[in-house]
Amino acid sequence: MKKAKNQPNNPFILAGYHSAKYFCDREKETQRILDAIYNHRNLVLLSLRRMGKTDLIEHVFNSPKAKSEYNCFYVDAYPTSNLSEFVKLLSKAIIGKLDSKIENIVKKATALFKSIHPIVSFNEITGNPEIEIALRNENHPENSLDELFSYLQQKETPVVIAIDEFQQIAQYPEKNTEALLRTHIQHMTNVVFIFSGSQRHLLMNMFTAYNRPFYQSAELLFLQAIPLQSYAPFVKKKMKEGNKEILPETIEYLYTELAGHTWYMQYTLNKLYTSSATVITLLELKRQLDEIVKESEALYFDYRNLLTATQWVLLQSIAKERELKEPTAQSFTQKYTLVPGSIQRTLKALKEKEMIYEENGIYSVYNQFLAYWLREKF
Repeated sequence: MKKAKNQPNNPFILAGYHSAKYFCDREKETQRILDAIYNHRNLVLLSLRRMGKTDLIEHVFNSPKAKSEYNCFYVDAYPTSNLSEFVKLLSKAIIGKLDSKIENIVKKATALFKSIHPIVSFNEITGNPEIEIALRNENHPENSLDELFSYLQQKETPVVIAIDEFQQIAQYPEKNTEALLRTHIQHMTNVVFIFSGSQRHLLMNMFTAYNRPFYQSAELLFLQAIPLQSYAPFVKKKMKEGNKEILPETIEYLYTELAGHTWYMQYTLNKLYTSSATVITLLELKRQLDEIVKESEALYFDYRNLLTATQWVLLQSIAKERELKEPTAQSFTQKYTLVPGSIQRTLKALKEKEMIYEENGIYSVYNQFLAYWLREKF
């Protein structure tokens, strides 16, 4: 059978959004975001890294309602380091949708914006023309921000702007960035904002601390793992479409071992889908997981060299416990020969190195493949 145009070879997508056909569940979260947009409520989307928040935003933007009734823009603030770079990034996203032809984009942008200058460049690899953005006054990017927001406010079709890794703006050298953006956003009647991020404590603080400009300015949505009862049928169906069978206990083991983290499960299933096995048994899954972690074993041993002996032992113990609820409990410290007085300091160091994360007082290892390797190796 001939493959449909743009249909991926592997249904377990690892990067980018293809279509609803390859997107699992998130029905409640999708509806809640659409409700917020429709009722003009700004929203904060929080999740761990690789849990699928970016794909969820793309899924919402590609829904029939969003595509037909809104102009949707997505920007990732993570690579920006100052306000000027942020304004350029936002400008490029907005100006890129003015037209499909490069020459028309430049002409329209030149007519619409006085302080934003689009420049045509050519990709060194493909040779295709691309748009880059320059600000006529780099020292005052707030002027260009004024123009952008004024343009969006005047558009006939309502606008939705999703800013991923929004907590990055708190790191800018311009200390008034939060206040500046908040001043603009609170007066926008035609634009709804989705602020998303994976550094939960930083983003939470921006919207829940009473002394911060964005205090209580948006509703919060915490993105949890897709429930097993939703993910299992999705996996079974996609495997069947590829003439493969995956046993229920195999899916359950995968979900448990990788704590329901979307990307790690998808990566493993992506590998299993291309394997020679037609029936994915528990043994085949374990073989694949062992192969995956072996590929990164040198990196994992490097982690050990970068951590203190206490940090390494504590990291191992958290991986083995899967979820650490009482780090200073005697039963835990004695089990792993840890000094109670150093636990909190060591937990803080591991969190700062982003080796572990804390959620509702429960500690877990961030990298699920690393956690699996630690359980199996030590």
